[in-house]
Amino acid sequence: PTSITNVDLTYSIDGGSTFAGTVATNELNDGIYSWTIPSDSGIIDIDIRVKIEDHSSTNSTYDTSDADFEIIGQVHLQAPAGGEQWTYGTSYNITWTIDGAAADIGNIAIKRDAVSGSAGYPTTITTVGSGTSPYPWTVDATIGTTNRVRIEEVNDSSRVYDTSTSDF
Repeated sequence: PTSITNVDLTYSIDGGSTFAGTVATNELNDGIYSWTIPSDSGIIDIDIRVKIEDHSSTNSTYDTSDADFEIIGQVHLQAPAGGEQWTYGTSYNITWTIDGAAADIGNIAIKRDAVSGSAGYPTTITTVGSGTSPYPWTVDATIGTTNRVRIEEVNDSSRVYDTSTSDF
């Protein structure tokens, strides 16, 4: 109803059985809210719902998402970003950050492509836990000047990944 001036927004990670997470309280009821997803453990899930309710009369007037939606984590490759000159036989740190808890992201595959990413990153350097950045990599014999690195979540590699922005 238009008589509702302010609203509370909460979220559920169990398909709407409970709404224990707070999105916002006492927000102006203008029909729009920009939600910055928290990076807390547990918010990365497949059965998320949002509930909106009248701030002045909790549990009497409300609505929820019609269906579950998914929130996925993100990984951000920091190094190598591109432009570096790494020497054969020397150890350098491959570094990344994650949005979401390490338990939510899972294992990270670190891959390399020797032709500017065009070969689909066929060489797996290693697989490690997402919270183990940095990974010390000793540059191998096949290094050239058109390398790129890709990090990807092992179980969701088509959506949770990042790559070097240019060759190194």
